Amino acid sequence: IPENFELIGCYPNPFNPSVNIEFTLPYSSHINLNIYDVTGKKVKSLINDNLDAGFIDINWNGINDSGSSVSSGIYFVVLDKGNKRFTNKITMVK
Repeated sequence: IPENFELIGCYPNPFNPSVNIEFTLPYSSHINLNIYDVTGKKVKSLINDNLDAGFIDINWNGINDSGSSVSSGIYFVVLDKGNKRFTNKITMVK
């Protein structure tokens, strides 16, 4: 079990068609993991749930909440747990 809550990274970056998002969770917690575009609009909600402690690896396939493929550009991965927030910039290249 990891000691700290942290966003390890996103790879590959740039990505096409999918990106892996890795983070650690030292104890069971409610997690929000969302993707935002450069305007701050939420593109995809990946996790809004309680997760068990451990090393977590989530894959995002570049599909938004409406079921459409996102366009090329910069996106932000935002990982929230209570009062802690991590952000990572990713780039979709088609």
